[in-house]
Amino acid sequence: MTKKDQHDVETMEMALQAYEEGMPAAQLCRKYGIARSTFYYWLSKTTATGSAQKDRMVALKAENARLKIILAERVLEMILEQADLSTDQKWRKTLTTLLSVDDIDP
Repeated sequence: MTKKDQHDVETMEMALQAYEEGMPAAQLCRKYGIARSTFYYWLSKTTATGSAQKDRMVALKAENARLKIILAERVLEMILEQADLSTDQKWRKTLTTLLSVDDIDP
């Protein structure tokens, strides 16, 4: 048996499935008796971008950006509501001017 054939496909699939289910790489390497470099090599060959965690991180960053935009919009709405409720016309005008996004180029 050559060095490349040392681990069978079944072991590889079980290890990768355990990793996808959340088992830490170090723990599953000990469990299946494989080197970390071997595990990460398998992982790079079986996922589209080379790492399931990288895919997860990209998705989380996109979600985070989307949520930040939603939060910023809500905060602006609350500030503008407060400005509308204010009886101080000078403060209201200043606040509306500062929060105006018509001047900003995309």
